[in-house]
Amino acid sequence: MSLEDIIGQEKIIDTLKKSIVKQNIFHAYIFEGPDGMGKKKAAFNFAKAVLCIQPDGDSCGKCTACHKMDSNAHPDYIFIEPDGINIKYVQIEDMQKSISKKPIEGQNTVVVINKSDSMTVRAQNRLLKTLEEPNAHVIIILLTHNANMLLPTIVSRCMILKFKPVSDSVIKNYLRKKYNISENDAGVLTTFCNGRIELAEELYLSDGFKEIRQKSIDMAKKISVFKEEDIWEMISIFEKQKENAIDFLDMIEYWYR
Repeated sequence: MSLEDIIGQEKIIDTLKKSIVKQNIFHAYIFEGPDGMGKKKAAFNFAKAVLCIQPDGDSCGKCTACHKMDSNAHPDYIFIEPDGINIKYVQIEDMQKSISKKPIEGQNTVVVINKSDSMTVRAQNRLLKTLEEPNAHVIIILLTHNANMLLPTIVSRCMILKFKPVSDSVIKNYLRKKYNISENDAGVLTTFCNGRIELAEELYLSDGFKEIRQKSIDMAKKISVFKEEDIWEMISIFEKQKENAIDFLDMIEYWYR
């Protein structure tokens, strides 16, 4: 996969590809938007293109650097995500120690911080030191659903790229073409994901979602003639899958619409 394969965010992808061609890559980016919009995938493929041995605005997919990225084994790519609820001070400290050294294989080191808004205040202040005195060979990408949850001093030192919901028609066509699924199934996923194309794919590939969908439809069909045992059955389902309760309700609402 490459930047070219990111669907529905053409302006952002064009900006990133031009920065590689012109060798005018910014030292720090914020990819902002709701989860499931493709931020993580875009960040990975931007890093892949930057680290590619022979990039032409995008990764070649053939060189050793690309193969190592695809195998999650490139030594100059650092991915950070929350340790529990937060990204902690020590995680940023460890990252800073790593980027203080020269890249191992190429000319750049790329750091992607997922759910960057979960950084503790201490961790953010630690990161700020790196952004205030950026290393020429380091590119940092912060992924967040809301840049306002980061310190203003961090935001002011980054280029913000806002990921917007992908249109229903684009998502539906993408799902039908890639997975060869029916118009109805593509429509259900498209409506349910609300513009989040990455989420639509995850849901399609999830056996859990298929189970939720079927149980929700069964519930919806019986609600008007519910008997006491049906109510207890529905309560039992919600108790067993509390983390998916909202998904059940959303699916029932979709079925009625």
